Amino acid sequence: MLGWALAITTAVALLALLLRWAARPPDTAAIGTWAASYNLRLQSDEHTYVSGQLRRGRWLRTLGLVIPLVVGQGAMAWWGLVYARPLPPAPRSMLTFPSAWAAGYLLGAVAAELTRRRPHPRQVRAAILAPRRLSDYLPAWMLWAERAVALAVLALVPLASDTPWIPGRAVPTVIAAITVATLVEIGLRAMVRRPQPLGGTGELAVDDALRSTALHRAAGAGLAALLFLLGNQLGALDRHWWVLTGLLALVCYGLAIGCWKDLTSPLWWPIRRGTAPTPQPPIQSRRAPGRGPA
Repeated sequence: MLGWALAITTAVALLALLLRWAARPPDTAAIGTWAASYNLRLQSDEHTYVSGQLRRGRWLRTLGLVIPLVVGQGAMAWWGLVYARPLPPAPRSMLTFPSAWAAGYLLGAVAAELTRRRPHPRQVRAAILAPRRLSDYLPAWMLWAERAVALAVLALVPLASDTPWIPGRAVPTVIAAITVATLVEIGLRAMVRRPQPLGGTGELAVDDALRSTALHRAAGAGLAALLFLLGNQLGALDRHWWVLTGLLALVCYGLAIGCWKDLTSPLWWPIRRGTAPTPQPPIQSRRAPGRGPA
């Protein structure tokens, strides 16, 4: 019993440190690196706004990761102490796997972007007419890879067998994959279509960079969650092929960790929008038009 108490105390302390780190504002060097990746030169007020939004996004993503982590590991500890079983039954067991943590991170990234406030909420001067597309921010292979992984999870259902410690895992895994894929498809498009703040060129560029960062975070976490689920499904296949399926599951887990670590960072892979000066979208002023320059 003392061992469980020490383990729980250590876990709570580590989670508290993680949440404290997430609540801290990013340092000046980190903001400078982020701005340089988008070719931005931040003014003092823009620096304050970006710092607050990056901190808020990191806090919500971390919170989305921590909630399923705590619930899942708490359920696993409870089932181990009370029922002498390593994992709770499905679908509760899904929260004990890294796929749930990545899905929570994805949900936090989407929520952070969709609820992001404008720099000057009362300052409305113009209307953006140029449409934004998801392909302006993410490469096409990203969405196709997520769809292909989700279909692979679905295709493995007839071959999956229940393991002795997690009966009925195949179907909950499919439901989780469909849920994550739907969240990715709907969430990313909602982030792209979110109204842009109406202001000057600098405000538009900062908003575009923050939007691109959030999209990279969400897309990378979504692909990681689906790869984790594919690894789970491979682990539930027929035991006669356990060596091959085990190796494939490890590959999926490795790819998922790489996607979560690298593809969520806009500093690692090419940013399709905002890396170079681009023509500004046409702006329609609400004031009476004046004479343009000769």
